[in-house]
Amino acid sequence: MKKPRILILSTKIIFQWGGSEILIKSLKTELENRGIDVDIIEFPLVWEDRNAFIKSAFAARMIDLKNIYSNKPDMVIATRFPAYLMKHPNKVIWLFHQHRQIYELCGTEYSEIGFFEEDLILRQLIQKMDTKVFSEAKAVYAISGTVANRLKTFHGVDAAVLYPIPQNRDKYFCSSSQNYVLCVGRLESIKRFYLLIESLQFTPEDIRCLIVGTGSQESFLKKRTRNLGLEHRVTFAGSVSQEDLLSHYAHSMAVFYGPYKEDFGFSSIEAMLSRKPVITLADSGGTLEFVKDGINGCVCENNPEQIANKLTWLYREPLIAQKLGETGFQIVNKLNWEYILEKNILKYL
Repeated sequence: MKKPRILILSTKIIFQWGGSEILIKSLKTELENRGIDVDIIEFPLVWEDRNAFIKSAFAARMIDLKNIYSNKPDMVIATRFPAYLMKHPNKVIWLFHQHRQIYELCGTEYSEIGFFEEDLILRQLIQKMDTKVFSEAKAVYAISGTVANRLKTFHGVDAAVLYPIPQNRDKYFCSSSQNYVLCVGRLESIKRFYLLIESLQFTPEDIRCLIVGTGSQESFLKKRTRNLGLEHRVTFAGSVSQEDLLSHYAHSMAVFYGPYKEDFGFSSIEAMLSRKPVITLADSGGTLEFVKDGINGCVCENNPEQIANKLTWLYREPLIAQKLGETGFQIVNKLNWEYILEKNILKYL
């Protein structure tokens, strides 16, 4: 009997590896474990200027996967802009995110798109294309309530939420806490690592910071650390192995994750799987769907002194930190692939 074929549609930003790429890999593995033949198309996103960006979108839209000569997929799972613009008669969208600069980031410091006439034309064009594509799909799911709310606001689409699960979830563990706060992710301005670094000025000297990841803001963050005289307290680990990452989570006293309006945020889930409390910010989007102040972590304003107060509290109250971490684990341990696939996405295969 021939295996069913599923094609995963994703987007590739050259030389970048993050949560979306990890989730695609995990999705492929889970589908293959269910006896499905799986392949992936990673469509390159070109963003050198507006014309190139528009051409990228139209290029994706011109691809009709039902016209493949052989090995035709029975279903496609589309995840990101512009890859989800590709056509197929049996397409399910599990939306990781759209091009956020067109949407909620428009007009902020995190977007090159503002409210000038040429920006308005671009936004209207992309939003119209997105609305059309979502209406064509057999089903539309979102990876968080934050993403689902965006779909509802801009497109009138009601999307069920399917929270993703970190890779190797059963390998996360908890060990004796050391006096460092961990921060994991791409070193980009929207992730706001600088707030954690600046908060160390107001904490006991013993508290350290371990930053895992690389990105365009690395030089800036290191310079800010030097200017504050915190080189002896902040370690930039760069890229690390999965084994080392698990150990860093396991031995941390807490995890800081404070991006701006994040779609989901694997780091907070990974922290909870490691039974560690999470410190996040009041405008961090999808992270707030899991982190509850005083229950399994701390929610702060964008204020280094307030972050420092929470860090100091967790440092001085290790039993409370342990309790918060255990509560977080109980929350995220309920997530499972069976609900994502058998109960939802694979109904359309």
